[in-house]
Amino acid sequence: MRNQIAKEAIHEINFIEDNVYTKLEIERIERYKKEILVLDEEVFNKMFYRKIENGTEEKIGEYEFINFKPDKNQLLLKRSDHGMEIHFQDFNPIMLNPKSFYTLYGIVTAKGFRTYRELQEIATYGSGQEVSDDYIHQIIRRLSRDLPYWGHIIETTTIIHSESRRPIAAIKLADGFSACVPCRVEDYLPD
Repeated sequence: MRNQIAKEAIHEINFIEDNVYTKLEIERIERYKKEILVLDEEVFNKMFYRKIENGTEEKIGEYEFINFKPDKNQLLLKRSDHGMEIHFQDFNPIMLNPKSFYTLYGIVTAKGFRTYRELQEIATYGSGQEVSDDYIHQIIRRLSRDLPYWGHIIETTTIIHSESRRPIAAIKLADGFSACVPCRVEDYLPD
């Protein structure tokens, strides 16, 4: 919408510019034209990327998307044209397959503990492929083995299932850590 308004304003300025002769008005038109072009470029740059941080989504430009560095205790789950990866502190980034990415996404964006069943649903919806109960357990085992910082940033517990009253495992990002997810605007990220 803003992009269309900016284009119409530029068209209008060009029309007025062709019909106005005073120096003062021409100077004013040039100044407004530059401001509209800058606004148009800023809006355009933020049309393609976003970051989700602490439950808040913000549109960002391509430069920020490419060069975003996580804070000291922040985990970065990045989804780009190069694939899906996790970044943390000075450790090398690790590439993730879609099911692992969405499982980890479900863990680090949870406001509280999530059960493996909830993670299974998130991984299934996110990846667009069925994820079995066994496969979720395998993903979590692999992540805990492959991420050297797993034990510091992930907290597990046992909770009582509300219907069966049986104890089940639950998992979340440990207190004192946060997550940021930069991705393209059109990338689907389940709730």
